[in-house]
Amino acid sequence: MIELLVRWHDACHGTGTLLVAAGAAPRESACIDPPGPASASRLHTAFQMPLDKGELRQEHGAPSATGAPGRGRAVVYDVLPREYRMTRQRMLTFLVVIAVGTLSLLGGLLTADDLSAGFTYPFAVAWLALMGWLFYSTLRCSTRVDIKAIHVRGMVRRRRLAWADIQDIKAEASLAGAVQKGAASVLVHAYGRDGSKVLLPFLDDVHVNVEYELGVLLEAWAELRGADWTPNAEAAVVIRRRESRQGALTAGAGVTGCAFIPLMGLALLPLFVDMPEWLESVLNPFAVMLLGPLLIFTLTVVVDYRKRLRDG
Repeated sequence: MIELLVRWHDACHGTGTLLVAAGAAPRESACIDPPGPASASRLHTAFQMPLDKGELRQEHGAPSATGAPGRGRAVVYDVLPREYRMTRQRMLTFLVVIAVGTLSLLGGLLTADDLSAGFTYPFAVAWLALMGWLFYSTLRCSTRVDIKAIHVRGMVRRRRLAWADIQDIKAEASLAGAVQKGAASVLVHAYGRDGSKVLLPFLDDVHVNVEYELGVLLEAWAELRGADWTPNAEAAVVIRRRESRQGALTAGAGVTGCAFIPLMGLALLPLFVDMPEWLESVLNPFAVMLLGPLLIFTLTVVVDYRKRLRDG
């Protein structure tokens, strides 16, 4: 049974890879005009095998075996600092959505006869304050890159990732892009010294050319982290386990989706085929459609997670 699930997962997994690869093609940058051709960087998404680290560092100007830098600091200084923010067009769209939604809500509140003023006005003030904070905080979100660190400003928190503390920088597929029109399908994350995963705001395929910008960051990281930089073994374990969990959950969702039609056929089988009473009770439509997906999802996640950890 488990071997059959693994084969089924591999088939669905391959189909998901083709779809993601087709939808995650990099676009031209909307915020930053590249000063030249994209460097020899590669996107490695959550559905692709990671690149060889030694090859990746050498491609992006890492120090060679003799200690000499690959491209030199002058190239890094030419492309830094860089800053990534929301584009003006998306900023205006965001403002319009908030304004229209707020006006609609307030109009309904103020015209409602069954709501007291003691509830309506405090709620309206609280809603206006919340929407104002949401818009202001979103505008302040940014990713700034200089020769000392990557500075990440989120809605409620700031992070500073020194180049020597960064363990990896990856572009990964986003499930939101597959289900929501206009959402980013490729996001870029940096991994801290403790293996923590940090989203780099607006460094995605909606706002920039991800392939080019990822190449710039990898080249800067290889040059500015220091010649004596070594990966943190504990952080590598944390990153590998997180990626394995994420991949296993994605595989579980894919296999469960593929199993929906067979489960429906199994649930309808007692209506057309005579079978023993005990088997008919087991194949109860409600039990099959409710417990079947949960069982398949759980088994797939467990099998896939252990397989990913074993394969390294």
